[in-house]
Amino acid sequence: MTARGFQAGLPRCGPSLVLAVVAALLFAAVGGAVAPPPAPLPEMPGPGPLLHPDELHGNPWHLSVAALGQSATPRAGPLNAISIVYAGKRANAWPLDGPLTNRYNRITLAVGTMVLNGVGATPGTGAIVGLATIRQGEDLTCWELRDTDIFRALPRSWLQIIQDSRDFYSGNLETEVYSQVVILAYYTSQAAFAQAARRDLTFAHVYNEPGRYRGKPIHIEGRLLRIKRFAPTNEALEAGVGHLYEAWIHPEEFGAVPYVAMLTAWPSGLSEDLLSREKIEQYIRVSVDGYFFKKWAYRNRDGKEVEAPFMIGHSLVLLKTRDPLDTEGSAWVRQMVYAFVAMIVGLLGLVIFLTYWFRKNDNNIRRRILARMPEFALPPPDVPPVAAPVAQPVKTGTGINHPATQASRIVLSSGARERGGAASGDESGSSSGKKDKPPDEGAAAKPDP
Repeated sequence: MTARGFQAGLPRCGPSLVLAVVAALLFAAVGGAVAPPPAPLPEMPGPGPLLHPDELHGNPWHLSVAALGQSATPRAGPLNAISIVYAGKRANAWPLDGPLTNRYNRITLAVGTMVLNGVGATPGTGAIVGLATIRQGEDLTCWELRDTDIFRALPRSWLQIIQDSRDFYSGNLETEVYSQVVILAYYTSQAAFAQAARRDLTFAHVYNEPGRYRGKPIHIEGRLLRIKRFAPTNEALEAGVGHLYEAWIHPEEFGAVPYVAMLTAWPSGLSEDLLSREKIEQYIRVSVDGYFFKKWAYRNRDGKEVEAPFMIGHSLVLLKTRDPLDTEGSAWVRQMVYAFVAMIVGLLGLVIFLTYWFRKNDNNIRRRILARMPEFALPPPDVPPVAAPVAQPVKTGTGINHPATQASRIVLSSGARERGGAASGDESGSSSGKKDKPPDEGAAAKPDP
């Protein structure tokens, strides 16, 4: 049939063709509603997508040869080579990361640039070029410039997420806040914490009212009982924090519950041999300045749950250290001995002082009494007495010799006679000065009847 005949016969068979198509569609619809659909054929495993990034790993050597060969084709060679390069990245044959793609590459590039600029700069401009490179590195997010001597308060939105009496779990919001606070403490110097810390808050304040003082910088002091080293979280590790140190500090004035301080730097002057000890026997008194975070619940050796104030700081400061053999018990005994000796010395001094004081007052009183009494005049010493003469015997008519009876007399001295002149004078009281004779002088002894 020629083209002219086909074109002439097409209009005559058009309605019949349309009816045939409609009838076929109706038959298919009716038959599809009556007959059940055929069972699906099992799918056979076949080749996956040509450049699927998760399953396909291209060989970098093969793709390199292909790129080299396609680059030699006329006119489209460079485009073919570029297409193979990007196809190799898609097939995980090689990365196409530039020097500024990720943070670590940017840091390496910026540090190398700063060093080379400082070496190759003209004299006098090295410092200016270095500062300019540091500033440009901050703009390119190679690093972040922070003044570590400035204290930064915690945002209020962070504090609302923290809950007391709960442990840290990976993946929750509180752990993320904890990581950010650790990073902030790492980039805050000890001097900045010490200047901003409140010294009027005690253990009772933060323990009884944790919500009121959450996030506040506080100052604590006590004995270091234990210190351990831990790995930081991934967020803190990426920010530059190398290690974390957990220090247990006992406030000696408040019971047996300690502080738990998480530190970002090892204390200066403290031996690292203490890391492996379960309890530090040596008396080491320290101080810590940092953020009060929460009340952290833990279980002691008896299995009892205890809540301890948990804080985050930069480091701790050594205040006092004693010999390991000088424990608290021996120190207490030594203090008691010193107190006993001081008490004995004080008592002896008091006794000596009171004795001196009373003797001095007695002497003063005795002198005042003697000053008021009249002077006592002693009499002159008496003349020793003279013995009376013995009387001569007298003859009587009876022939018996009897001694003359003579009364004993006392011979007084001249002074005594003068004093008693009136009494020893004659009965007439005359003061003629004549000596009275004794009454028995010249008298004859009378014989016995």
